[in-house]
Amino acid sequence: PNAPAPPPSDLRWAFAPSFADVVTGTLQGSFAGSGGAGVYPDNSFGFTLGAAELDPATGYGVLRYRGTILASTRFHLGEIAIVDPEIEFTPDGTWLTAAASTSETAGPDSVARNRIARLDAPAAPGVTRWSEVPARFEPILSPPALLPYANSEAAPVTFGY
Repeated sequence: PNAPAPPPSDLRWAFAPSFADVVTGTLQGSFAGSGGAGVYPDNSFGFTLGAAELDPATGYGVLRYRGTILASTRFHLGEIAIVDPEIEFTPDGTWLTAAASTSETAGPDSVARNRIARLDAPAAPGVTRWSEVPARFEPILSPPALLPYANSEAAPVTFGY
């Protein structure tokens, strides 16, 4: 009866293949979710669907998710937040965007929305669930501590509405 609710599964993502090992191993840190986000036992992140704004004829538009994931180092000397991710389907491609910390120590206190990764999932009218979609990080990531991941493979993304 007192078991915590499972993390949401509307959008599930682990950021990068080695990200959890770096945060929980090398940096002796942890992940925490709030406001509609949660962390799975494998340290992937789950977010809750906020709104689906897709054109039924083209599939273009935005899926908006809500929640905050905070990646913290030991003693919280560094905190990077990923807040309210979105999946943007456009004629030029599909992107995962999110408000992310503007510095390595800002956490959720100072964030800016950026394209984080390009997804290999073109707009598809009528599709409501995508599983394990390949993703590649954008050339510029913020905060600067994430730059080593730029232009590299991101963790696959599962999402729906």
